[in-house]
Amino acid sequence: MGRSAYPSDLTNSEWEIIKPLLPEEKRRGRKREIERRRGS
Repeated sequence: MGRSAYPSDLTNSEWEIIKPLLPEEKRRGRKREIERRRGS
């Protein structure tokens, strides 16, 4: 089941610009429970 889109959601082209600016996931600790792109 998918989720509804929000006005603040990024388009694919916007995400491709921002993605390289975010730090890499740490190798230690918990894995992310949600995708980065989906927010907090």
